[in-house]
Amino acid sequence: MLEQEKPRRTIAERIRKKEPKPKKAKKAKKAKKRESYRVEVEPGESRIMQCPRPMLVTAPAWLADLAHGIDNEELRESYVMEAIYWDVLRGYLYDIENRIANIRSLVKKAENLETLNETPVRIAEARKSFADAMPGTDLSHYTFEDAQGKTVSLADFKGKYVFIDMWSTGCNPCIGEIPYIRDLEKRLSGKPIVWVSISLDLNKKVWLDFLQKNNMSGIQLICDKGFKHPFIKQIGLSGIPQFLLLDKEGKVIDFESLRPSNPVLGELLQLMLNKK
Repeated sequence: MLEQEKPRRTIAERIRKKEPKPKKAKKAKKAKKRESYRVEVEPGESRIMQCPRPMLVTAPAWLADLAHGIDNEELRESYVMEAIYWDVLRGYLYDIENRIANIRSLVKKAENLETLNETPVRIAEARKSFADAMPGTDLSHYTFEDAQGKTVSLADFKGKYVFIDMWSTGCNPCIGEIPYIRDLEKRLSGKPIVWVSISLDLNKKVWLDFLQKNNMSGIQLICDKGFKHPFIKQIGLSGIPQFLLLDKEGKVIDFESLRPSNPVLGELLQLMLNKK
């Protein structure tokens, strides 16, 4: 027996769109409560930050605290590993062992755990490069020549903080920092700090022409022995620009300071200079 044929639909019926079902109203997700916490970012210095959960307030924990603001575990792990990598590469070795200890619980991948275990060896090697320029090292005995050919000693600036800019006329990133250095000089005018630029140009005439053409003010010195100069070797300089901060006795506070273009530097210098 033949199966009864179903009535054919008209073309209009076949192409007619079905009425969309009414969508259920989605419940609005509750926003995570973000509260402010005061975080110590360096010994004696703190700032207000926001995060969705309470933050630890010890200085080495800042990296872990920031990482906790990333919900995706894989991204969080990638973030902390990248941060540690760049800290070692740039020589930011202050209390880095404690930073690693604080982020270890966030690292799950075997290869990343292996990297963390190997990092102390890299840190030890990196510290050898900077061993002669660690905080407290006296650099005041070094001398350089100014644009008039006069010998200038870093000891001449005792009684004031010294911010040193290591640069050269052929370094575009160095030149890019000059307007920010000038801005800091103006902002902190009258404060007990001097701004010293030390060029690594091997050709003195090129340096002098640049100073004149660009109306360079401030204390301009030249280290025409380049990377062979004892000062350069002592501070472990491997590239420019690099910035150093010395205390009023000519001793190192920071051998690899933040760049003037980083707005945080101005705030930190202001805090330092306002302390009695």
